[in-house]
Amino acid sequence: MATGVEEHSVDSLDLARNLDSQLHKLLSLRLEWKLIEEPSQLSLLLTISFGQYKMKILYSRVEIALCGGELHLEFDNGKAPLKIRDEKCRLLRKKIQEQLSREDMGSWKAALNQSPGMEFGSERKHGRTLTKDLSAQSISIHSFGADERPVWSFKHLQGDGIVIQDNLVGEDIGLIEIDQKPCTMQAHFEVEMWHIALTNFEKLISFIPVKAQKAAVSQLVKAYVKDQLKLCNGTAKL
Repeated sequence: MATGVEEHSVDSLDLARNLDSQLHKLLSLRLEWKLIEEPSQLSLLLTISFGQYKMKILYSRVEIALCGGELHLEFDNGKAPLKIRDEKCRLLRKKIQEQLSREDMGSWKAALNQSPGMEFGSERKHGRTLTKDLSAQSISIHSFGADERPVWSFKHLQGDGIVIQDNLVGEDIGLIEIDQKPCTMQAHFEVEMWHIALTNFEKLISFIPVKAQKAAVSQLVKAYVKDQLKLCNGTAKL
């Protein structure tokens, strides 16, 4: 588990509180837990926001985004059953896809209104075709791991590119069962190099080949972000 965490006897935990203001634009993450009918059971709620981070490095400007990551929890005297986590994630994926479908339909209708020479499907009108493809967008969440050490995995994609800004607010991702008091929960968000993507690259000097400079900058930026996101952690008493 991550080190240097703090303990908070509260009903929420801001894992990104230690990130600097720029990195906070890249990721914000808060957990909340609420009592349900049984006094030893809590619903676990997630608020997470993916954004965009801009920086200058090695005579270049870059923009980066996260295309995934993992939320790790570890309980002492408690657990989050995998069967319930699986079901919560399945329902959340369904909800996300339904929302994306509605937004997608609205954007296509707007495009049709602005371009009356276009129609849905394969029918051509004035030499133009509009085909609706809902599969181009995807935001997924899955869970795995032992009940005492659950993990939630995020993938944040749009077609072949990165969704650079999106969020989930107060979504139910699991059930915490308290075996006995005191019960503590440690949490941290973990990323690998492949979770970090350069969404824009601008070279500021001309005498270095673009390909070589971009490769060097990419490795440095990803290593820096991966290291800084280790600060995205916390501990709470439930």
